[in-house]
Amino acid sequence: MRYLLLFILILLFTIMYFMDAPHFTTGNPTQRLISYFNFLLFFSSIITVSQYFWPGDKNQAAFQMFNMLFAVVFYIVSFTYLVNHKDAYDGYMYLTGFGCIQHFALRWDIFSIMFWFILVSFCINILYLVRYRDGAPVYS
Repeated sequence: MRYLLLFILILLFTIMYFMDAPHFTTGNPTQRLISYFNFLLFFSSIITVSQYFWPGDKNQAAFQMFNMLFAVVFYIVSFTYLVNHKDAYDGYMYLTGFGCIQHFALRWDIFSIMFWFILVSFCINILYLVRYRDGAPVYS
C-alpha cells in the first residue's frame, strides 16, 4: 500500500512538473541539469519522509544522511548558479543575491513547493537520525 501511494504521488508530481517546466527541454544545459537533479532530490525526499512515517525492519540512516548531504550540496550549487546567472531568469536581473534566493523561495510555483518540501524533509531526516541513533528501529 505504501509503495502504491508513493507511486501515485510521484506520477502526479511528474505530470505537474513537466506541465510547468518548459525549459526542461529547451533551456540552457546547466539549467536542465539543475532541474533534473532537483527532481531527483525531490523524489529521494519523498522516500525519506515515507521511511520516517512508515519504518520498515531495516535502519535507513545511511539513506537519510545521503539525502541530507545531497540537499545541502545541491542547494549550494544551484543557488550559486542562480545568483551568478540571474540575468538568465525572468524577474531576477535587478535583485541582490539574497533577493534572488528569497524570490525563488516565495514565488509559490512548482519549484518553490519542491524547495519547501525538501526543506521539511531535511528536518525529518534529522528527526529520523535522532530517533534511530542506536542503530535499530524502535517500535513504540
